[in-house]
Amino acid sequence: MKMKHSLRKITMLLAALSMMTNTYAVAPDFMEKLNSDERPAADRARDGVRRPYQVMNLAGVEEGMTVLDISSGGGWYARVLAAAIGPGGMIYAQDLGAGGRVPAEQIQDLTSMSNLQAVDNVSDVPTNSIDLAVFGLESHHRDDESGVAFFREIYNALKPGGRLVYTEYVGDPATDFRAMHRLPIEVGRRWALEAGFEIVEDSDILRTSADDHSLPIFSPVLGRNVDRFLFILEKPAM
Repeated sequence: MKMKHSLRKITMLLAALSMMTNTYAVAPDFMEKLNSDERPAADRARDGVRRPYQVMNLAGVEEGMTVLDISSGGGWYARVLAAAIGPGGMIYAQDLGAGGRVPAEQIQDLTSMSNLQAVDNVSDVPTNSIDLAVFGLESHHRDDESGVAFFREIYNALKPGGRLVYTEYVGDPATDFRAMHRLPIEVGRRWALEAGFEIVEDSDILRTSADDHSLPIFSPVLGRNVDRFLFILEKPAM
């Protein structure tokens, strides 16, 4: 009986050590910044469905990285990335402000950051310079040709071994999914693979059964409970 108890304790200890080794070294004040009142309330309201801490840890974000926020818009991911990599890292924010559709005062905290550079296009980022990129909830605007081409642009920006966090609203291929601002999982997967990426994680942490994919993502019936898929993709190391 004592032997079984000892073995159980050893097993639990090994499991705990394994979890520790899988936790990446984000900036020490990452959680404090996520929960800070200085972060926009509208950003914090999205955390429940976007799960920033879990996604950043799953992706392997580390303090000091050079990162790219694609289709940055109002900067939700840019702020999360800034908190994760700390002041020693570098952020490229592509299409920050969404072509002027986001008022300048709403992103002033980002544009005033010394380690953030706004770029118009992914191709403006130096080749093989990015440790980690995020492409969230915007690929549904593309067709097959432009979708694969855009993933190739991201691929070129990443360092060998660099990763891409790719998330999108789940669409049903039997519906007019683009009109609902959605994309079938198999389409997103195919685009990424055709561009040369490897799938490191196919995660369900952003999935929800409250959405049957029959309504547009902006439907008040859904609120924030829109089903999302999440891939962690990697550019093969040379």
